[in-house]
This record gives sequence, C-alpha cells and structure tokens, in this order.
Amino acid sequence: MDSQIKVLFAGQIQDGYDPQQVRKNLAKLHQVSLDKIEALFSGKRKVVKTVSDYAAAQKIQQVYSNAGAVCTIEPPPTEEEQNVAVTGSSPVHDSTPEDDAGQSGRAAEGKEQEQQEPAASDARLSNTFVSDSLEAPSIKFEVLTYQSLAGSDNLAVASMLYHAQHSGVRLKQVRITLKESEVILEAGALHFQRGEISIESKIGGAGGFFKKFAANKLTDEATFKPIYRGSGEIYLEPGFGHYILLSLKDEEVVTDKGMFLSCQSSVNVGVATQKKLTTGLLGGEGFFQTKLSGKGICVLQSPVPLKEIVKVKLDNETLQVDGNFALLRKGNVEFSVKGATNSLVGSMTSGEGLLQTFYGTGEVWLAPTQSVYQQLALSGLGGGNVKGAGARIK
Repeated sequence: MDSQIKVLFAGQIQDGYDPQQVRKNLAKLHQVSLDKIEALFSGKRKVVKTVSDYAAAQKIQQVYSNAGAVCTIEPPPTEEEQNVAVTGSSPVHDSTPEDDAGQSGRAAEGKEQEQQEPAASDARLSNTFVSDSLEAPSIKFEVLTYQSLAGSDNLAVASMLYHAQHSGVRLKQVRITLKESEVILEAGALHFQRGEISIESKIGGAGGFFKKFAANKLTDEATFKPIYRGSGEIYLEPGFGHYILLSLKDEEVVTDKGMFLSCQSSVNVGVATQKKLTTGLLGGEGFFQTKLSGKGICVLQSPVPLKEIVKVKLDNETLQVDGNFALLRKGNVEFSVKGATNSLVGSMTSGEGLLQTFYGTGEVWLAPTQSVYQQLALSGLGGGNVKGAGARIK
C-alpha cells in the first residue's frame, strides 16, 4: 500500500516543557546536532515521516510527545483507525524529518521506549498521552492530553477543530487514580468514574449550609465540595484550558477566584478575606479568595499555558502589578491596592491608576499574557489595540 499518512511538526511545544530541553530531546532522538534540529522550529510545518497506516503515525506522534513536542497527523484518522491502541516501540529508528533536519539515527532506548504507551488501554482513551502528573501514596493525579479530535458532523465545529489542531490547541482532561484513598472535587467537576468509589457531601447543619453558601458564592465556587472515597479512576470534565498540579508541603496558598478543581482530602479548602475595604472594592479580586492549606496535591485551572506563568519570588520585597493577572500567592505575602504615586491626583494623571500590591516573603505567580488573550477574544482575530500589562519589583 502506498504511503499516504503524514506526521507533521510545526515547532509546537507541550505545556510545562522547557523549549531548549525539547530541542535537546529531539536532537538525541534523531542523532543530529542542535543546529540541524533547529530547522524544525522555523514555524513552518515539517513532515516528520510519511507512513501507510494510522497506527504507525500515532506511534511516531507518541515518541515526539514523550520528548515534549506536539505533532499532527494528516489526514485525520477515521473512527475505526482512532480506536487502534498504540503499542510497542517507535518506528522512528530509521527515519528523519523529511525537511532540513538532517540524517537520523536510532530512537531512544530503555525507559523512553517503555513510556511510549498511551495514557490508557481503554479504546476511548487510546488517543491521549500523559502531559503532567503528580503522585502521593495511594493517589495519582494526571493531565491527559488528546492528540487529535476526529471531527464533527457539524461543519462549523469541524472547521474550529481543524484550526485548533493546527494551532497547537489540545483538549485536556484530569484523571485521578485512587487506591483506598479519598479526594475532594469542586461540585460539578466530575465527568465519569469507574471502580468502587463512594461519594459523600458534608453539609454540617443549617449554620454550616449558610456559611458555605455565602463563602463559596463569593469565591466563584460551588457551595459543597463532595469527597470521593475508595479505589478506582475519576475523570474530570475535559476542556481546552490549562491545568496546574500543585503540591503543598505544610503551607498556605491563596488562589484567584474559580481556579480550584480538586485536592487530596488532607488539604483544607477555605476562604481568604481581604482586610481592607479599598482592597476588596478596588483590587479586582473581590473581598474573598480561595485559600488552600496543609499538605497534599491540588488541581487548579489556569487561564494561560504553564510555560507562560511567571513565578516571582519575594524576599521582604514589594511587587506591584498593573492589571488583574496574579494567579496565586504563597508564603508570607500580603495583598493590597495602592496608587502608583503618593497622591490620588498623581495616580490619576500618571496613567497607571491603582496597582495590585504584594509585599512580604514568598512567591507570586503571574500570567502576563492573560490580558492579551482576553482582548483578542473580545476583539476577534482582526486585532484592535492591545494594551500591554507589566509588573515591577522595587
């Protein structure tokens, strides 16, 4: 049969991977120098290999995924091909990218070959790979990334999927594996589960009901967070957004509203209250934020890819942010709102106005690209003026 299926790469890197390390991984994979592998990152779509069946193309795609790179397959697989599980080692050992990447050698051996399995043997999930994971005794959290979506009988949806695929946007889903353990979920986050898992939702009497209702409505989260207990697998609702797997080590983290999705039951989910009236009214975060404390793994939603999050460490310092793109803070860091200058008139005429101000010792996570994405979504691809946002330490 003639080779017709192409595996293509356009320089897209998976969330959370260091770009330079991905280049090194691909250079090692193809046994070429970094200079030659750089041709793959020109922004143009390159043909990695042309094969005769989808299973072989999927294996190559999985090898690139293990290296931190994102490949696409053309034409997209049929429904029958989509259900073929990826097994065995990669066929990349005798190939090279067919555009400018130079000669190839052998594929990675040993453990790298063992990691070329899909995220699950279930045919429904053979199209996914694990892009991030954190594990503790008796519990594992994983982010599953879908390699491709086959399409839709709605032409408008199919067109959007095509453009998403070629832009590097991927559908993701969180999987939680329990072994006689328990986990807390945001209400409504469950997609499906399997195994011997019971669900418990604690109300705590009338007082507890109204207290939880008031607090969680103000943090954009559900009133009750059910506890899932037992052994099995829990899958959260899939989405095109981004996920943060965060491990707390006897510490406290205050997050932006609506970010919380799940955590181990050893983590306390509470509310952080703004101390000053002006901070609550003008800070952009409201009077309440989500507070996570204790020890354990948490799952948060992020508005931007992990590689675009800037982690600013403070050592008895002040960080001022012009905008509402601080995702979380940890350690002994206080939050308030201050004018850009010492006087109200000066703040109004400086063009900066009020600034989110963080002071103390700890860490603040920023999403500087968030405002750009928001304005693009509002104005459409046509553009419009996008005002940059920045942060400064003094």
